[in-house]
Amino acid sequence: MEVNVILANYIEIINPMTHSKELFDKWVDNYPFFNNIEKEGVVLYAA
Repeated sequence: MEVNVILANYIEIINPMTHSKELFDKWVDNYPFFNNIEKEGVVLYAA
């Protein structure tokens, strides 16, 4: 049990999302989630 508690403190969950750039740009100012991605997100692939 103690090991699970320790591991839970260090595990990060990565949840990839796919949205079109147009949809993201349209809603980035209105949705805090998209706004946080704009400020803190990491580009994994840019064409």
